Amino acid sequence: MKKLEEGVNIGDKVLKMGIVAHLGDNLESHTVGGFSACFSSKDVCRACHLQHKELPNITGIPSAPKWTQDEYDEAVNAATPSQFGVKGKCVFNELESFKAVGGFPFDSMHDFLEKVAAFDVQAGLLTLISQGKFTLEQYNTLLKNVQLKDHEVGDRPPPVKPHVERLSGKALSVSLHVCLMPIFLSRLLNEDEESFVLDLLLIIHEMHGYVMADALSPGDVLEFEELVVKYFAKRKECFDEFPAFHKVTPRFHYIEHYPEQMEKYGPFKCVWSARCESKHREYVNFSESSKNFVNVLKTLAEKDRKKMACR
Repeated sequence: MKKLEEGVNIGDKVLKMGIVAHLGDNLESHTVGGFSACFSSKDVCRACHLQHKELPNITGIPSAPKWTQDEYDEAVNAATPSQFGVKGKCVFNELESFKAVGGFPFDSMHDFLEKVAAFDVQAGLLTLISQGKFTLEQYNTLLKNVQLKDHEVGDRPPPVKPHVERLSGKALSVSLHVCLMPIFLSRLLNEDEESFVLDLLLIIHEMHGYVMADALSPGDVLEFEELVVKYFAKRKECFDEFPAFHKVTPRFHYIEHYPEQMEKYGPFKCVWSARCESKHREYVNFSESSKNFVNVLKTLAEKDRKKMACR
């Protein structure tokens, strides 16, 4: 790793190495960072010392002490590092430009879109339907007939299914669904309709606007922080009263750290893993279409280079 700090010789040139952040989903970030990759017990966060048993009591403001670089260095050098929630040292930690603590931003695609929004919106809609506010057929009809722009057609949200825990579709489909949801509800509900569930769905819609924003100001970060606190307060009311709501998992806790992540990295679309997932999808398609399992890596490399050359 010392060579990485000084530079890697390429002919007569020296390529200076520097890493600002490592992008990935939670499992990859925890594995590369050396943090515990078990999300069902003990330490579950790479930003603070929150324990799994404390998840039901989260409020939207991180209460557990945050990781410090000194603590991380002490943990990886300890005789039994697993007791600190750390399994090993991050290989990139030797670089002057990168530190494992704070170097792995949270991924809004997996945390917010595929977990928080997908599960809570599904639970909220099914709860309103069970209360007789509208029918599943009425909602799915509006979802099917909504007019979309050309760039949105490929992400049209699938119909809501009655016996599943989350919204169907990929992350961008969930994003478009959350964006359109208030329009559907306004057509199906009375103007004076009030309920914990409806309040929660509207809060998630507002949070979605900040998570998917192209630019953010310091004032936006403060407003989003207030929304997160309101979200957890309202969600607790819904969870206690309606059985459709899923219990809190570590990915719900991660959005407590979103305001500080926004201040450090800016809009989340700059550090999410959507582009990585899209590129991975191309490799999966190459592998399935080639039917070649002798040297898969060579096949993928050749097909990727040919595709890039055509572009």
